[in-house]
Amino acid sequence: MTSSAKPARILIRASQAAGTPDDFSGHIGGNDFVLVTTPAYADCICETSLPNSTKPPLPFTMNPTAARAHHRHDRQTQEIKSP
Repeated sequence: MTSSAKPARILIRASQAAGTPDDFSGHIGGNDFVLVTTPAYADCICETSLPNSTKPPLPFTMNPTAARAHHRHDRQTQEIKSP
């Protein structure tokens, strides 16, 4: 089993249990994964997956102004601006 297999299973199972059939999960690289869902399901998916993870999550906020400007944060919570 690869080191990324467990986080992938945690994310997929949480999405299946608490998300929607339209959710998208992807592997960015290493132990980095992404899950795209609707805002209404985000908290429930996080609460479902957290008891099975080994690290606390990074804070998540959806600021509409930042989203329009394509701002994001890296794993150290440093802001990254994209064109």
